[in-house]
Amino acid sequence: MSLTSVRASGPRRVVLVKHALPRLEAGVAARHWRLAAEGERQARQLARELRQLLSPRPFRIVSSPESKATRTAEIVAAELGVEVTVQLGLEELDRP
Repeated sequence: MSLTSVRASGPRRVVLVKHALPRLEAGVAARHWRLAAEGERQARQLARELRQLLSPRPFRIVSSPESKATRTAEIVAAELGVEVTVQLGLEELDRP
């Protein structure tokens, strides 16, 4: 499914969220990091807060294919009862 196939009626709100705290792994590129235990907790807290703040409820969460981002998105999506769409092109840029 492409992003252009999103429902087109009425105004839309876009909420940008950075992934939760990753587990830093020396010698591993940042794009391959997973969430730390604290990151999992942060994502659950974010999900609860978004559930209270967002009305109407979002109908989709779009995520980077990076594991730290997809895991954050999965946790939030489960709380909100929505699907996650993984979108190529949202990957982290290489760092020096």
